[in-house]
Amino acid sequence: MRTNADKPLPPAPPPFRWTAPDILELREPNGFAVLFGASFFLAGFFLFLSAIGVLPSQAEDKSKWAPMLTGLLSLVLLGFGSVLFFSRRSLKLDLSRRSLTRQKGLLIPMHSEIRLLSDFSAVVLAYDPGDSDSPVRYPVRFQAIQGPEFVVSTDAQFSESLKRAEYLSKVLRLPLVDTTTDHRTVVAPERVGEALKERLQSVNPQTEHVDRPPELRSEVTMAVSQTTIVLFGTSIVPPVFTALGPVFALLFVMPTLVRLLSRGAPRGTGSAILTFLVLLVGVPAFLWWFNGTFSRRISRTTVIASPAGLAIEQKHFLRRSRTEVSGADILDVDCRSVESAWQSAKTVFVGAMPLSQSMPQARWIFTVLKKLVPSQGIIVKSRQGLITFGEGLPEVELRYLVWILRRALTGR
Repeated sequence: MRTNADKPLPPAPPPFRWTAPDILELREPNGFAVLFGASFFLAGFFLFLSAIGVLPSQAEDKSKWAPMLTGLLSLVLLGFGSVLFFSRRSLKLDLSRRSLTRQKGLLIPMHSEIRLLSDFSAVVLAYDPGDSDSPVRYPVRFQAIQGPEFVVSTDAQFSESLKRAEYLSKVLRLPLVDTTTDHRTVVAPERVGEALKERLQSVNPQTEHVDRPPELRSEVTMAVSQTTIVLFGTSIVPPVFTALGPVFALLFVMPTLVRLLSRGAPRGTGSAILTFLVLLVGVPAFLWWFNGTFSRRISRTTVIASPAGLAIEQKHFLRRSRTEVSGADILDVDCRSVESAWQSAKTVFVGAMPLSQSMPQARWIFTVLKKLVPSQGIIVKSRQGLITFGEGLPEVELRYLVWILRRALTGR
């Protein structure tokens, strides 16, 4: 029986649905796999009909091996298409038996995995940065008391994963653990869904005090009713280095290309080529240098925080945008530092190296890379999604600004 029957649950967020009073089911959509599977299946079906002679073949090669090869190819396409098109995965949570069952198969279940809900201690909303072949994702998992975690679902949208994690936490009466940013937050199931202001009312503000850094790249103005933070554009590469690219191209690369391309050409060809190269390379290079050098003047982000919510105004050259988030929809304000982003990479990199070589070389490599990689800025978690600003600021300043924004949003 549901343990929270005294407080009715909201409707289950898709793709969850109640198939019985005590059974919550998640049918995982196949997405594009269905389209690919259908195309392969149809191609294999028509090739099979052609191989057995039902469909006429227009091929000029009447070899006796042609129907056999066509038949083998059709079977491969039919098998591959069937797996993609007819594959089904589902997850059933049986609250009366306190168990979960994951089933896989083709139209009918062919493999089942059963685990007890008592084996899990929390619902985890995680962060998967992805790689060059996969996007950022936010998996929802069950944290096991012993053994590996159980992945419930994976979505590229933070808001969708948040809905599923909150719903599972309420239904199963398990704490919700958010690990998407630097600071791991744990929310009791009865407090899931509360805004940041409501969650921090019982927290002593002195325990979260952060000292102001000696130097700030941003401007902070604190008033009684609101706090304003102005973040200026930052250039990762110093202006002197950004200027070397255009200068080197104009003085060395372009004259060499002009001499090579204008040999044996009519008079005036060199000037035409030089003009073309200046427009093609010189102008974009100059704009890149100008943006890196004067980014503080032409690019800025203004954040106005109050208990009512956040107003974020972003200005970059001629483009302006404004985003407003209600205080009731803001769940947390945090940052994702370079250190946390490199921890997983360090583990993989060092583990792949021989023990005799791993520590000194890896420590030196990652120390250098950390100085070149900018921080990922401040992250505002809301029910509409994630909002990021302040990329490239020092981590000490990010932690201070996060503390300032939390105070402003909670009215302290």
